[in-house]
Amino acid sequence: MPETYRNNHTLELGYSGSEYIYGNVHKSKESILVPTKITFDFEPTSVFAGDNVNVSLWLKEDSNSPLPQANINVTIKKLFANRDKTTETLLEIEIPERATWIRMLMCELNRISSHLLFQATNGMDMGAVGAMIYGWREREEVLRLFEIITGLRMNHNYIRPGGVAADLPDGWRDDVLRVLDSLPDRLDEFDTLLTGQPIWHERLQGVGVINTAECLALGITGPLLRSTGYAWDLRKDIPYLEYDQVEFDVLVGTYGDCFDRFAIRLNEIRESIRMVRQILEKMPQGDYKIQDKKVTPPPRARIDESMEALIHHFKIFTEGFKVPAGEVYASVESPRGELGCYIVSDGGPKPYRMHIRGPSFTNLQVLPHMLQNCLVADAVAVISTVDPIMGEVDR
Repeated sequence: MPETYRNNHTLELGYSGSEYIYGNVHKSKESILVPTKITFDFEPTSVFAGDNVNVSLWLKEDSNSPLPQANINVTIKKLFANRDKTTETLLEIEIPERATWIRMLMCELNRISSHLLFQATNGMDMGAVGAMIYGWREREEVLRLFEIITGLRMNHNYIRPGGVAADLPDGWRDDVLRVLDSLPDRLDEFDTLLTGQPIWHERLQGVGVINTAECLALGITGPLLRSTGYAWDLRKDIPYLEYDQVEFDVLVGTYGDCFDRFAIRLNEIRESIRMVRQILEKMPQGDYKIQDKKVTPPPRARIDESMEALIHHFKIFTEGFKVPAGEVYASVESPRGELGCYIVSDGGPKPYRMHIRGPSFTNLQVLPHMLQNCLVADAVAVISTVDPIMGEVDR
């Protein structure tokens, strides 16, 4: 091994949303540190902080000129948490079982809403105005349900450290079932209107093709990655909440084109409906938030009855609560891919540092690869099936 490489490196590695772990190692060259990206090919769930892993790899300059193969003994310094959420992990609290299932319910209803919005916007982009109207119509029913449960159609502030903001209201089960029962027949209308139509096939099939290797190299997740045939879903592969207690299939494509991405999102709505029905059956009784006065505010009714409750409520919402010092990364499978949050706490009530790993921001990297040798008109279809949320991308 050349003298320019030191044999032992301590790396701080982040989980990338694939079976690979990515890190950076610096090699010395004429007293200048040159960053070199390396890929470690081992399962992230099989190594833990403090483990020593010997990896063989090819190191390359930025110019891609190959250098001799080197064996480097890597010490895993930190693997970020992925099962529990960031603040709750730092606080070392366990939320009540009912709160966990309520979170799952809301997340899957949100996935249904998001994919219905995609059917609307994708249809509009392709000139299928009927799909736009039907997509908005079905999504509106889910938003009405959100308003009943959380009080708001969007931007709910419902999932909070320690549980959720409020318990499910009376009659919530019937309201959810009403939405679920109405959707299957209407999803079949999308199949009739779009899936089997020759014009739709011409616009989407073989357009915006990407393969698994490109997705993994760019950190692409969600329906884009699954459209290449790679069955990666955090709910299944690294279960969080209680997703390992419900049955569902991870849907994948074959060709990695726009049509596969459209079909995956349409059928993921059906899988989410299947999961929500299981959640209704398994929903336990109990508290909807942890009974820890340092973390969760008192019930609203108590504020009018108790001075101590009023003071407690005031201090929670003006000062917050202190989170033990440390750092943690947690991620969930959002409708567009891995949505992660990295938080560093210095022991105070506000994060020392926080970074959101948004899937839309990451997934947009794939556009130059998808648009190669495409017609200008195909760019509309490609961008539409990436399904970015530009408010998340604009930084």
